[in-house]
Formats: sequence, C-alpha cells, structure tokens
Amino acid sequence: MFCDVLLNKKNHILLISAWYPSKEDTSGIFVQMQAEALASAGYKVVVFLPEYYSIVGFFKNLKSIFSKRYSKIKKVTLIRLFIVFPFPTFLLKNPLSFQKKYILKYCLLRMRLYSFLKGKPSLIHHHGVLNNCYITEYLSKKLNISYIHTDHTPFEKSNVKFHNPFDTFQSVTNFVHNASKRFAPSKWYAQTCEKLFDASFDILHNVVSDDFYLSNVPKKNNNPFIFISIGHLGKIKNHKLLLLAFAKAFAGNFNYRLFIAGTGALQNELEQLAEQLKIKRQVQFLGYLTRQQVMEYLDKSHVLVVSSFKETFSVVVVEAFFRGIPVVATRCGGPEELITPENGLLCENDNENDLAFKLIHIYESYSSYNKKKIANDAFAKYSKKSFLRKYNEMLPVRMYQAIRP
Repeated sequence: MFCDVLLNKKNHILLISAWYPSKEDTSGIFVQMQAEALASAGYKVVVFLPEYYSIVGFFKNLKSIFSKRYSKIKKVTLIRLFIVFPFPTFLLKNPLSFQKKYILKYCLLRMRLYSFLKGKPSLIHHHGVLNNCYITEYLSKKLNISYIHTDHTPFEKSNVKFHNPFDTFQSVTNFVHNASKRFAPSKWYAQTCEKLFDASFDILHNVVSDDFYLSNVPKKNNNPFIFISIGHLGKIKNHKLLLLAFAKAFAGNFNYRLFIAGTGALQNELEQLAEQLKIKRQVQFLGYLTRQQVMEYLDKSHVLVVSSFKETFSVVVVEAFFRGIPVVATRCGGPEELITPENGLLCENDNENDLAFKLIHIYESYSSYNKKKIANDAFAKYSKKSFLRKYNEMLPVRMYQAIRP
C-alpha cells in the first residue's frame, strides 16, 4: 500500500507533532528544522499541532492562546488543532470514550478540509511516541495514508507517562509495529526503542539549519573565556550540575563566564543557586533566544556545555560544531555519538567533579582544537543536504527518484 499511495502524490507530507517552537519556547525545534528542510527540497509540508483545552481553560486563556506566535517557515503550513470539549465531559457516563471520539472526528474534519483546499497528503510523519499516536493511526486508516514514526523523548517502560489518556503502552506498541518506517535520531536511542517495542529502528539524525555553518571560523579573545549552555530550563537538562561544576572550577575568577540561554520552570531556582554558589556575577541568564541570537551568542562563546541526564540527539551540539565551537557534554546518550577527541570532551553523567575537571581541561587545551575542521566535519555529516539524502534513501525508491536535494 505504501508505494501505491506515494505514486499519486509524491511530495506531500503531513507532520504530526506535540511540539513546535514559539517565541516563548524552543521545544520542537527539530520538527521545525525538518519541515524547513523538506520544504526547501520541494516537498509540500503541513504540520498538525494538537492543543488540548477544557472549555473553561480555553475561554479563560483566550488572549494568551491566540497571542502565542509559533515560528513561521516559508512553504510550510502550520495548523493548530484547538481541541476543546463543548461541555464538562466528566458529567457523562464514559467521558474518555466521548472525548476520544470527539477528538478523532474533529481531527478528521480538519484533515478533510485541508485535503480539499490543498490536496491530500501522501505520507504522515509522526513525531514522538508519547503524543497523539491515536490521532495519527486514525487518520492513517480513515484516509488510507501510510505513516512513518520518529521518536525523540527518552523514557522507560517502568515510568512512562503519556501526554493524553487515550494511548497505552500496548496501543503505542501496536502503533510502532504498524508504522511503515521507524526512526530514532541516534544509535543509542534506536537501541533503546528496539528493546522497548521489540521492533527495528533506523537512524535518522535530526537536521540542523545550514544557517549555522561558518566556513571560516574567526579567532576569539580568550579574556573572558565564556562557556554557554542552550536549552529548556527543565529537570532533564540538569543545569544544577552545570552551576555546581562551574562554581567548583571557577568561582570568583572573572576571567571565566557562563551564559545560560533558555526559559523554563526552574529559572528562579537556578538563579538562586548561582547566588548561593557566589557565581551570580559570572553567570548571565539570557532567556529566550531567536535563531539569529543563538548564532550571535555562540560566536561570543568558546565552549558549549551540555549537562543533561538524557539526550536522544542534541541539535545544539551540532549547531555549536557548525560555528567551530568544541563541546563538553555528559554521557547522556546522543552526544556520545557526536563528540570525539577532536571536537570536545565527555564526562560522567551527573558527576560534579568530573564536569568541573573537564571544564578546566578544555580551557587549558583550547588552542589544540581545530575550529575550522570541527565546523567542516560536522557540516559534512549533519547538513540539510545530508539529512535529505538519508530521508529519501529510507523512503520508497519511486519517491527518491521524484525529488532529490
């Protein structure tokens, strides 16, 4: 069925995701970059973004909901699916059954309306196994469109938390098995998913915008020497470890500075910790950065630090490489496959002493890193062209012949 469907419309892809970057939050930047890459190669791309609200919550927050500005990309259509139940469903005998039927009918209606106006997609690419699998599976069956799946969120079977009450581990396992193709962004996470779901996964690295690439990396003044961290200020990124290690290595020495870019629930807690560690004047919390600002701050910095507990890939590592910047990262999954002795250092996960040692070591050995080689090697592996080549190779032959990067 997969090849036959693609014979009719070879270049129309529907992405379904629970994340997409906005001015307030960069979550889902990898979905946006993939959509951008596919659109630039000639694919027709639409993104469905389900958003769940109670009727009270929707009208109570109407202004903030509609003022939210998601990143826009040329030739990519973004459709926000406002899933609002028409009345308090807890009054019903079986509220979950009603909610699920209501959501599926609404999504199908929106998909049929889109298909009428813009044409029927020939492929669904679902992002994230913890989100909206039941919607993708329903649309696939109703519209006779095959789907492929990429997972991004590290989790364990013992503590899995789905973002909706309609998916279960068994139903998601069936969803994964029925996908025409299954992808993970790194070898480590592919192996993790294979154990979880007893199914094979191909490796499809996340795409990084070519805008980040510097063919000629400028020299930098090492005074002050600046470390930078970029990412959501949440528990999994473990910024607490970074602050503890930075304080252990450099507290009171203003030749060393730390930029922390991003927003999140832990920002106030992290700012207080910086004050307690007496490094407040050495640490600057930058808040949300646009893509252009990320590039500007990377160019001001010398080393990127990733202190996460887990990362399935880490787009920001490759972005730093594209700017010729070496990286220090914890052994947290994806970065272990990206970092080599030529482009950075790895340290033990959640180990304050080891991270502090590696921060000092990369400063002392900084001149030994070939910044231009770091940028060129990364671009050869993770550019848009490289991603599209792999993407096409993993699709049916007829589609690969239709559109080349």
